[in-house]
Amino acid sequence: MTESKTDSGGHPWPWLVLCGLLVVLGPVLAIGSTVVKFGDESKKDRLRSVGVPVIATVIDSDSSTNKTLDKTTISYQVDGETFTSTIKGLPAGPTMLILIDRDDPTSFLADNGSTDDSRHPLNHWANIPWGVVLAGLGVARLVTHHRARRKAAPFPAPPRKTTTLNKRGKR
Repeated sequence: MTESKTDSGGHPWPWLVLCGLLVVLGPVLAIGSTVVKFGDESKKDRLRSVGVPVIATVIDSDSSTNKTLDKTTISYQVDGETFTSTIKGLPAGPTMLILIDRDDPTSFLADNGSTDDSRHPLNHWANIPWGVVLAGLGVARLVTHHRARRKAAPFPAPPRKTTTLNKRGKR
């Protein structure tokens, strides 16, 4: 008869690896999303002030029941070179006004508020609390695992009472 390897009697390594991944990936998700989101917001502010207006043609628009999955593919020309990009959101018509960065024409802000980085996987405010939750779950599981292991450990023997003898060998 084979023994079942449970949490209390089996190998703790699978749980510890999973918890370690949660403890590492949770903060990576939260911090990475914060950096990407604030970078995107600063790009919007910069392009609103120094962006060069260009008319972009809407090539494709894909509407979804989930508003965050709506996407639009646009094409625009700068100095005779054509650029194509897919952004988040839906257009108001067959063309869109975009503000481009003159030094980097692939960097732009569309009139619907989306940037060229709007479809980045970490560019969502919701990723920040999810990262914190994942890290919290990993830490909570590690703490409960540690407490369970300490509780299951045998108690150490009580300390031995030491006796001191005087010069004559008596207590």
